[in-house]
Amino acid sequence: MFIFRSETVSDYAAAEFLTREAFWNKYQPGCEEHYLLHILRGSQSVVAELCDVCEMDGEIVGHILYTHANVVSDTGEAFPVITFGPISVRPDMQGKGIGSQLIRRTMQRASEMGFAGVVITGNPAYYHRFGFRPASDFSLLYEDGSSFPELMAAELRNSSLRTVSGRIRFAPEYSAMKEEDVLAFDAQFPKRERMKLPGQLSAPDMRADNCVTIRPETHKDYKTIIAMILRSFREGTPYSDGTDIIALIEEIRDSKYYIPELSFVAELDGKIVGHFLFSHFPLSAAPDGTRMDPEDQGIVMLAPVAVHPDCFRRGIGSAMLRLGIEQVRKCGYRGITVEGDYHFYNKVGFKTSSEFGIYPTSGHPLQEPRCMMCQETSPGSLRGMQGHIVYDMYHNA
Repeated sequence: MFIFRSETVSDYAAAEFLTREAFWNKYQPGCEEHYLLHILRGSQSVVAELCDVCEMDGEIVGHILYTHANVVSDTGEAFPVITFGPISVRPDMQGKGIGSQLIRRTMQRASEMGFAGVVITGNPAYYHRFGFRPASDFSLLYEDGSSFPELMAAELRNSSLRTVSGRIRFAPEYSAMKEEDVLAFDAQFPKRERMKLPGQLSAPDMRADNCVTIRPETHKDYKTIIAMILRSFREGTPYSDGTDIIALIEEIRDSKYYIPELSFVAELDGKIVGHFLFSHFPLSAAPDGTRMDPEDQGIVMLAPVAVHPDCFRRGIGSAMLRLGIEQVRKCGYRGITVEGDYHFYNKVGFKTSSEFGIYPTSGHPLQEPRCMMCQETSPGSLRGMQGHIVYDMYHNA
């Protein structure tokens, strides 16, 4: 059960930790949003009455922060507005409506408090549902005079921004962050690997030597991948020496189920330190494994994630998974299935497959049912997709 309430001082540390988890490697290697949250503590820029958290089982799983902003006209006249961000949801709780609830509840309260409008930067496809429109529709520009789709505004009262025009001035803390200060603050948290990932907005040069890069695999990588997988499983798991994993991966690559654009490696200082891939996977309508065309299913299988032993417990596996899940989503697939350590995969949103009406075939019983898991690529995307996972399509599965 989610509890939405106002943030208190005792929530500060948990909110900063949550924000780091939510933004890590999302827009750049590492993140700086948790430091921004930290330096805004006690600032007159903050609208404390609108800073909320979402709590579940005594833990903070969602957070939103508001600050004052101004629209400054060409004559220097300042018109007060507000902005929110960062807004954070714990990665394994994303897609459950927590962020939407935080935004709707606080925007309603902001309206009741008499604020005229909210200005933000973000993804238009997401924020349009809350009434945000391009800031240019209201003759509003960014601080440097530019205009771009991600700069948006929403009126909190009818026509409350109609007579306003000018450049948006955000709280000074947003532009006061120094790289060395961010890194010094981040050193107080558990170590995590900074990674260069596709789709990031920036990758500062000073971080380049400490960053993991995730990229599509090539034929030249195969021998290195095999050696890395053997070490990963021999030194990291009690249930496999890695040879069965390699046999499965090689069989996938040679089959019609292989998806080249969904096969990745992670590199650190030019060395491959991680690997994972997805492949087409059919479901059967019957427990005996009657085949169904995988092209009609929209579900893919995740081969076990492998990380080099020298890089264990540095967040590389989780980061690779989150990137892969996002790529699967962009490719239009409905869901992902995996068999593995549920303690690990549950952290990145996987649930026991039976919750979706998906089971192993009768010829592949599981000693631990929780080890067979699925994840939807969007809320409800696996609804109605019941069936049995046909493992015998691969001899080495």
